[in-house]
Amino acid sequence: MLALAPDQDGPAPAALWDRIESEVAGDALAARRAARAARRPLVVAWAVAAAASVAAVVLAAQVVSLDGRLDDARREAADVAAAAERARARADAREAELLAGGEREVARVVLLPDGTGYLVTEDLQPLDPARTYQLWAVVGDGDAPLLISAGVLGPAPRAATFTVDAPVQAFVLTVEPAGGVERSEAGAYASGELT
Repeated sequence: MLALAPDQDGPAPAALWDRIESEVAGDALAARRAARAARRPLVVAWAVAAAASVAAVVLAAQVVSLDGRLDDARREAADVAAAAERARARADAREAELLAGGEREVARVVLLPDGTGYLVTEDLQPLDPARTYQLWAVVGDGDAPLLISAGVLGPAPRAATFTVDAPVQAFVLTVEPAGGVERSEAGAYASGELT
């Protein structure tokens, strides 16, 4: 375009140089903005990847922790079941088969003379988390028996240990709201007399 422009003697107008300079500066500013805009998705992608990595590490740690607690619970239930078998082998141990509906054995209780007791489940159906099994000891004489709580067992117990400080005639298993109750108004889920 300059080659075809009319030949003029004299300097170019000052406004022309200002306009050329602003165009060049504008192109540089536009180039910097474009470079920043191109980097922005990379920064966002890096931040998302970092957040996902942190979340994966946290979830993995939680899984390991839950797995450890589950292993501990299984080991504890196995230890209680083994202690119940040792107690059952003692000559002075008393036992009660807890029968549901008077027919099906769902748990067994072993009671030692010092009041230490063990409950091991046989065929106990798991409950929803809003409910729990609760074990009751029937104490007192035959005319006026009294139920005292021997333990809140949770919705899916395998084995439990407890202590009773009174002469026990029988045991009753009830289904109660989660956390258990001080006094049961529920009917017996299973029961059995000590032999």
